[in-house]
Amino acid sequence: MGNIIKIFLLLAVILLVSLVLGMYQIQNDHDIQVDLIYFAEPIEMSVARFGMAFFFGGVLVGIGLCVLICLVLGIELKAARRQAKKLAKELEKMRERNLKEPT
Repeated sequence: MGNIIKIFLLLAVILLVSLVLGMYQIQNDHDIQVDLIYFAEPIEMSVARFGMAFFFGGVLVGIGLCVLICLVLGIELKAARRQAKKLAKELEKMRERNLKEPT
């Protein structure tokens, strides 16, 4: 039952975003001159395409950064687990040595 609700919410969000972007596209269809750094001459494109290009570019950069952060945290987690195992072994050796020593 929980999966059906998640799928429904995902579809609702997708439809809502599509509606908002569609309305944005309809209302901002006039062309503007865009002077990009990498091109010699200005490019003519609609305001909506220019805005959505930067929006989706930002989304892709954000997703890339999230994936990079997850990879770094995974590496740090593995290192911390190795350190914890090493320290657990060292603690066990100390306990055994403490028990073997005469009191």
